[in-house]
This record gives sequence, structure tokens and C-alpha cells, in this order.
Amino acid sequence: MTAWGEEYVNLVLRVEKHFEGFVDAYCGPHKVKARISKEEKNPLDDLYCEAEHLYETVPHKDVSRRIYLEKQMTGIMTTIRVLQGEEIGYTRQIELFFDIKPEKIPNSRFEKQKQVLQDIFKGENLTEALEKWRKTKEVPVGILQKCIGVLHEECQKRSKKMLSLPEGEHVDFVLVENKPWSGYNWYLGDYTSRVEINTDIPLYITGLPTLIAHEAYPGHHTEHA
Repeated sequence: MTAWGEEYVNLVLRVEKHFEGFVDAYCGPHKVKARISKEEKNPLDDLYCEAEHLYETVPHKDVSRRIYLEKQMTGIMTTIRVLQGEEIGYTRQIELFFDIKPEKIPNSRFEKQKQVLQDIFKGENLTEALEKWRKTKEVPVGILQKCIGVLHEECQKRSKKMLSLPEGEHVDFVLVENKPWSGYNWYLGDYTSRVEINTDIPLYITGLPTLIAHEAYPGHHTEHA
């Protein structure tokens, strides 16, 4: 690990002590995490100064890498600012965290598509008709794991045709409850992930393939592995 890289890891682990869950998946040296875990919380002002220093000293030999790391540092500094109590507007936060500028889409853009659906359902209440249609596509929890297994195998097979997946990579799918999301990938290191699927939220056969692809192949698991 380079000196800059070690400072970066130290910083994000120290921010994690103020904001649990900030580090989604840690795959670095165990001794570094163990050392940081024994430290007292560093003052947020000090962490912000460290972040500014890292931003100003981002390695610049590889241009695309430099830009990526600068965006990462911008996100880290924004997190610290929020933890310090600074009020940053929602739209501005999205820009700083994700490097995108969200634009509100006027309802008028959806009117034509809404009319197409209205014609299909022949004047029925559109909300009720769509809910009734979705119900026919809902996957019963009793067969959910089997459906996931089939999709897992197919997504992995197709991804292998496009990408060089590492030998021994593996994903375990686990059904869970009481979560705020439909699915979540926990990368565990050593080319292994645990993907949790929340059964509290209705899962539809029309969307399940997308969910598996997003969390595993060619999505988050593939990205990390």
C-alpha cells in the first residue's frame, strides 16, 4: 500500500467511528483496522483537514484514477461536513456525493405513457389496475430461494462470457426481514459476497432478474471481486 493509500484508509476508518456503516466493505490489512478500532474518535475538524490534505495530494500519474479519487475525497469531505452539522441542500448533496446533477422531470412527460396504460386497462382506475397486475407477478416466499438460484446461475454464466471472473468467486443469497431495502450486497473479501434479499417487500418476477443482476452478476459482487 502506498503512503497516500494508507492515509486514505486511516481516514475512512476514522470517519466510520463517527458514522457507523460509512465503510461498506473493508478488505484492507486487518492490522490497520485493528489499530484504528482502538483509537479514540478523532475530532471532525481534524478529519476534515486530513481529507483536504489528501484531496490536494491525490496521485496524478493516471488521469482517470486521479479523477476517481478526487470524487471519492469530495464525497468523504461532504460526509464530514454533514456530521459537523452543516446544512447542505438535498440536491447539492447528491451532486457532491455522486457527481451528478439531478433534474426534476415534469409530470407532463409521463402523460402520454399514462394514457397508453389507461387504454390497455380500458378506463379502470389505473392505480388499482396496476396493483392487481403486479399481484399476478409476485413471487411467493416459498419458492423465492429456488427462483433466485436459477437466476443466480444464469446471470453468472452470462457474466463469465463478458468478464474474467476470478477463480473461486462465490455469492450466498440469504432471505432476511426488517430491512429498508429490497436487496443488499455485503462483500466479505476473498471474492465472496453475501446478498441479502428482503422478503418484507413484495418481489415480482418482472423485477427479480434485475435485482439479482444488480447485486451479484454483473453488479456489485462482480465489481468488488
